[in-house]
Amino acid sequence: MCSRYCIEFLFSQVAMLDIYQTQNVFQASDTPLWMMFYGVSGTCFGFWALGHRGIETMKATMVLLLKLSLSVMKTIGKKITEINPCK
Repeated sequence: MCSRYCIEFLFSQVAMLDIYQTQNVFQASDTPLWMMFYGVSGTCFGFWALGHRGIETMKATMVLLLKLSLSVMKTIGKKITEINPCK
């Protein structure tokens, strides 16, 4: 999810730079290599510096969802067994 936002941020930066340089909203030129390097290095630095927070957040969310889904599956399984018991 974060990488999608980083890419969208990079695209908007490239578009603003091109509009500023050409004074035209139609992008006819290629993306500057230094701008791509800037975006990739910023993304890598962000993951390196703040990646542990994202991992901890995702871990807490996944544990909560897993506990919830297991309890729902157990409840559904019990109800199906009550309605249609195996012989």
